[in-house]
Amino acid sequence: MENDSDWQRRSDDWVNASHKSRLRKEKMWEDNKTKGDVQKDKVVNGVLIKK
Repeated sequence: MENDSDWQRRSDDWVNASHKSRLRKEKMWEDNKTKGDVQKDKVVNGVLIKK
């Protein structure tokens, strides 16, 4: 039987990893949102069309 501290450390690693990936997803989502806001202003034939 493995001791509790090994299990605890593994579980902490897993929590940290899943937290990091969630932060990364949220960051990507934020970036996409601002990108989407920027793309609302279309450039047509080099002329910026404000929506």
